[in-house]
Amino acid sequence: MIERMKTTINLIHKENPNKSKIYIFFDLIYNVLRYGLSFTDYKKCNFINLNKKQKEKCLSMSEYRKLIKYLNDTKYDSIFLDKILFNKVFKEYIKREFIDLRVSSLDEFIDFIKDKKTFFAKKHNSFGGDGVEKIINNDLNYEETYNNLILNKQYLVEETINQHSYLNKINSKAVNNIRIVTLTKERDVYIIAKVLRLSDGIEEVISCHDIMISLDDEGNFISKAYDDNLVNYKKHPTSNFDFTKGKVPYMKEMLDMARKAAREIPEVRFVGWDFTITEKGPLIIEGNFFPSYGLHQYYLLNKDYYFKEKLQSILNDEYKKITR
Repeated sequence: MIERMKTTINLIHKENPNKSKIYIFFDLIYNVLRYGLSFTDYKKCNFINLNKKQKEKCLSMSEYRKLIKYLNDTKYDSIFLDKILFNKVFKEYIKREFIDLRVSSLDEFIDFIKDKKTFFAKKHNSFGGDGVEKIINNDLNYEETYNNLILNKQYLVEETINQHSYLNKINSKAVNNIRIVTLTKERDVYIIAKVLRLSDGIEEVISCHDIMISLDDEGNFISKAYDDNLVNYKKHPTSNFDFTKGKVPYMKEMLDMARKAAREIPEVRFVGWDFTITEKGPLIIEGNFFPSYGLHQYYLLNKDYYFKEKLQSILNDEYKKITR
């Protein structure tokens, strides 16, 4: 925790050199205690420069936890926390083949991968890209590979997603994704936020520290591109793609699919869906029982837009009941 605090203070001081690190330290402690914030909340909502009225518009970690507890029935959390179970339940939406090594034999594994140039292996219960590995099927020792995956608990094996040429143009080193957050109320599904998340091109998976851009309902880029460390990217660091303009294709289809998927399990009302797109259209990579809220009220991506206000306007009196 001390290291995270130091990192947060250093980042904020870099952006606000007129504020001393001592001042930021005491301001951070005060606001964490006063508003129930995490260090990430303090950073992403720009608390160092907000007045009291503005601060109250930001969703805090403590409020977020109350929302999750109320809106999402934990009896169904395993569907979202177990990637293999998620694939089985949402097979219509993931649009790719997969096998479960917990129940698949060596022969079944070989049969699944033998015609594939590449495939992905994942831990079924990991987060943030941990345990995700792209494997090139070139002179593999199948039995050794199978045993290693079992040993590493990479039980989910999936066919490689061939992402749309537009996303490849931005960054071909990873499957880039679009996080869409949905909120369900009485069978009506509301889109709360939309953010394009891009790998920086160094790794072949998306992590929580890569590049992010806000999108509108048509898929247009409506913010500058930033990472979690407050760094602005005018161009992609490896592809040189110009971030000053852009439009993600198939946005309408993604939003329609998100609304449809959100109705599948009405007991889970608040979900962050990770999409990508292929030449044939969108597909869901995974659904998040704990949708990221910091991502969607990151002041550098959203300026005057606050995630909390949208939640309040939809939930109305229900929001007061949840967070009291």
